[in-house]
Amino acid sequence: MESKFKKLKHFPPQTLGRDLAIFLEKEGLDLMPKFESHDVYHVLLKYKTTVVDEARMQFFLMGNRKYSLYIIGTSVVAIFFLPEHIKAFIKEFRKGRKALPVAQWNFEYLLNEPTKSLRKLIFRRPTKNMPLAF
Repeated sequence: MESKFKKLKHFPPQTLGRDLAIFLEKEGLDLMPKFESHDVYHVLLKYKTTVVDEARMQFFLMGNRKYSLYIIGTSVVAIFFLPEHIKAFIKEFRKGRKALPVAQWNFEYLLNEPTKSLRKLIFRRPTKNMPLAF
């Protein structure tokens, strides 16, 4: 049986599926159960896997109204151990507030979509009559 990671490599270039495979390979990671969406957030939101970028991403997600023990715990630890980055964390939180909510997206159905288009959708500026969710 082919692994999920190998299946991702078969998606067309510049799709979320292929870009996720490239990210995982570049970072030396494999898909972990229950963490698939975490890796997709790295791809879609362009956060690296450094400690500071990981914290920035968690603040973005919290601002985007995605709450979990992991996100809240990481954010608290980041404030405590990385106080020099608090301004950046606040900026990411605000960026998450302005972005289209992604917490409920089922990424499994978006793997064939162009990554660039999904990014544009997340960060589009809403107009007066535009819905904010699918």
